[in-house]
Amino acid sequence: MNFSTHLKRTTNLAIPIIIGQLGHMGMAVVDNLMIGQLGAVHLAASSLANAIFIQFMILGLGLTFALSPLVAAANRHGNEQECSSLLHHSLFINMAAAFILFGFIEIAVVILPHLGQEEQVVSYTIPYLQIIAASMIPIMFFQTYRQFSDGLTYARPAMYIMLIANLVNVFLNWIFIFGNLGFPRLELNGAGIATFGTRTFAGFAMFIYVLKSKRFSQFNPRNFSLNFHKKLVKKILQIGIPTSMQSFLEVVAFTSVAFIIGWIGTYELAAHQIALTMASVTFMFASGISHASAIRVGAEYGKEQAGETWIAGKSAFLLSASIMGVNGILFIVFRYPLVGMFIDNPTVQEIAAGLLIIAALFQVFDGVQAVGVGALRGIQDVKIPTIIVFISYWVLSIPIGYLLGIVLQFGVDGVWYGFVSGLGSAAIMLALRFRKKTKNEPLTIV
Repeated sequence: MNFSTHLKRTTNLAIPIIIGQLGHMGMAVVDNLMIGQLGAVHLAASSLANAIFIQFMILGLGLTFALSPLVAAANRHGNEQECSSLLHHSLFINMAAAFILFGFIEIAVVILPHLGQEEQVVSYTIPYLQIIAASMIPIMFFQTYRQFSDGLTYARPAMYIMLIANLVNVFLNWIFIFGNLGFPRLELNGAGIATFGTRTFAGFAMFIYVLKSKRFSQFNPRNFSLNFHKKLVKKILQIGIPTSMQSFLEVVAFTSVAFIIGWIGTYELAAHQIALTMASVTFMFASGISHASAIRVGAEYGKEQAGETWIAGKSAFLLSASIMGVNGILFIVFRYPLVGMFIDNPTVQEIAAGLLIIAALFQVFDGVQAVGVGALRGIQDVKIPTIIVFISYWVLSIPIGYLLGIVLQFGVDGVWYGFVSGLGSAAIMLALRFRKKTKNEPLTIV
């Protein structure tokens, strides 16, 4: 298969994944807009609750990411029975993890009043967080069947379900937040109920699709079995746990950076949030291509042909770097209109516009490192990439950002140059490792 064919297949797989992820982000934006109508305290409580919830959700999502490349490899190898076993083993593992993570969030609820947050905000946060904590279960349920479908290159169903879920979310918010159609006005707790309902809808919709679609009949998705194979469980966890830690290390790093910038000033923190929001939107493109690369590389890995695996990964690297490069140019050209959509404070706008220039510098790095993680996951190489992620964020990015921003007093710009160093080092190390593992060495299915 030539390079252009690989590029086309990676693009076709990545597009629906990207749209689905943007749809997920759209739900969060709509929630903020509708909760914002209740007032600043409600919005602050929502932000605090989601900041806690996301830390645990990232751990869960990372665990589910093991399924798609394993299914892709097994399917390419013609092993339909293993695909079925992978689905059912992953389902049990992911649901067990969902209940464990739910329990940890309930522990966080108990600790929350002792963390020095404003008392009124905490009083709204606790019941809302307890409601959305329960949505961890349908999230992990949805993700299991989504990863299975994606691994077989059927990414569009999850995309359509997420787009419909956005409409469901708006409708349920309208009912439960504001008390329409005869329901009581529940305000922030109503938003939590709407979130739980929307995620439950998405989970069951994905479940029903996989069970009913003829595309999956050969994989026996209905054939549940309580017979566990330790080797298969170990295989899933060996990929899922490091992948989970990679995502967690990244999210916690960005959270920590917010605290550092908070020491610099309020305007700087506001500008940081604006620029980071814009960078998070463009990262959805890199994340989608990364997920597609794990599947495409996993499929070629299933054939045990190193040359094809390398070309599949290279096509994803090129695609991501190109798109993120264009995003960087757009950041520079339209930086003032972009930040103007968020705030009308000229001081914050000027700082945020400067940060978008720095964000433009690391867009390509961000795209390459994201695909590097995904492509290496496709060849079931996750331990060394986890160490690389740790070094990039916690040994380079945060210390360098602290040195430049606080010690040398370059301010928020210095902290963001820490991002450039961390993402740049991650991109180089991950890309070189993928090249070494696939270009000249034969691959063996473990």
